[in-house]
Amino acid sequence: MIDINLNMEVCELDWQELENICSCLKPIEMGISALCQRDANLLSAEGIFYFMFQKLEMVGSEFSLQLLQNLRQRFNERRQSNLINVMKYLLNPNSIREDPCIKRKEVQKTMKMILSQLYSQYGTEQFDSVILNSQETSEDIGDVEIRSSPILLADQLKRAIQNSTTHVRTPKEDIGFLSLIKEMALFEATGDKSQIFLL
Repeated sequence: MIDINLNMEVCELDWQELENICSCLKPIEMGISALCQRDANLLSAEGIFYFMFQKLEMVGSEFSLQLLQNLRQRFNERRQSNLINVMKYLLNPNSIREDPCIKRKEVQKTMKMILSQLYSQYGTEQFDSVILNSQETSEDIGDVEIRSSPILLADQLKRAIQNSTTHVRTPKEDIGFLSLIKEMALFEATGDKSQIFLL
């Protein structure tokens, strides 16, 4: 436009539309750069996409809703839920018990398939006992507090990734708690007090 000496007039409505587009694309830009990091994995990708979906819903414009719909469609087409469930299981073996979406048989089947593909020369028989004796799993992607500035968006994205890739230990998983339960069961069965009860 400048080269051909043509003036372009931009009205207030055009500026608002440009600001709307920029506000929609900023969380996506941040999400893509987080996906391109060296330490990104399937669970962090889950958190990143959850963050992007939440931010696009929050904008609520026609452009953001269309972008959200297309992004969700592509996400659902490409998402490997079995691999995600295996990753959740490896992060937290109790997630099978806690998350109704994770099926133990599917996790075992996927793990067996992965192991047989990685170690095809050994066959799958030796992996059956390892998979069948494994414990069960669940992991929630926690809510991300909503803010607007770019610095705070980066913090929210980091928190969404952290929520999807870390496991919060419950009191049941505390080693001291588990040893106390075992000692109580032993005391009930035999009647002998252990060192824990003498303290």
